[in-house]
Amino acid sequence: MKHKTKLFLLSIIFLSAIFLPAFSILSAEDLPIQQIPVTEITLFGPNGILTKALNWFFNIVIILGVIFVIYAGFSYITSSGDPAKTKRALQILMYALIGIAIAVLAKALINFVTGWVGVNQGQGIFPTQ
Repeated sequence: MKHKTKLFLLSIIFLSAIFLPAFSILSAEDLPIQQIPVTEITLFGPNGILTKALNWFFNIVIILGVIFVIYAGFSYITSSGDPAKTKRALQILMYALIGIAIAVLAKALINFVTGWVGVNQGQGIFPTQ
């Protein structure tokens, strides 16, 4: 085992010694330099970090809610009339729908309040695209 490890390390060192000087032939003057536009990083606003993070969180909550609704339907169908399994499936469905409703109402409330107050010229903290 030690022989293979030594051989592997020596081959990496050998290949590095051969190919690294070839990469240094390219000089900085030969490479095209592109100007990277400077963008302002903001916390709030339509393109702010907080806005994007909250939109991601909202989308994940909605996707999870839909997955749990599908799982509850599958559990209900496969319960075979067992009252305990049926009750558990209906509870999962109820909690999933309550979670989706809370997420949608929270986003709607934030959009309503920020639009009413006039944050971001009426676009709200979660702009609709």
